[in-house]
Amino acid sequence: MNEFPLPAYSVIKYDNPNDIETLAIKYAQKRIKRNSELHKTAPEYDRGTLATSVDELGIAAELIGLEFLKNNNIPFNALDVFEERPIKEADVFIGDSKIDIKGVRIDNQNLSVNRKAHFQKDVTHYWFIKPFRNEEGKLNGEAEFWTISAVYVSLWSVNNTSFTPYFYKEIAQIQKSDEK
Repeated sequence: MNEFPLPAYSVIKYDNPNDIETLAIKYAQKRIKRNSELHKTAPEYDRGTLATSVDELGIAAELIGLEFLKNNNIPFNALDVFEERPIKEADVFIGDSKIDIKGVRIDNQNLSVNRKAHFQKDVTHYWFIKPFRNEEGKLNGEAEFWTISAVYVSLWSVNNTSFTPYFYKEIAQIQKSDEK
């Protein structure tokens, strides 16, 4: 097994925040249209009025993560961020590691993973990426990230919401522990 190449925590700089934001906005609309069929059979995944911001954040986080890997010469394989249909597997593969990328809102104090999806996906790690924004609310070229083993996520607290139950842990608690 290869040594895991991502740090447990880092603040990074990335290039082209305007391009990443433009792509995230464009492809979020495509994801929403694509997912409308899925929501007929699995309504618990429908985020309603939050769908646009959730999908934009998710796509931006994936693009930031891929750029980080490329810029740091970390060999990887990745699913197509712009895939036309939902795929229930890891976003990135690095050696033996199967990594699911999760976007984290700037105002969120917790990291979270959908409980049902956690048990359905074959992942070894979650890579939580929180893009920073400027005063106008635009991506500013910096992000913070946490890399957590899926084994540890299974031990987090569970919150039942109007959407679907999810695992969560306070970011302040994660920074004090080593869950890689």
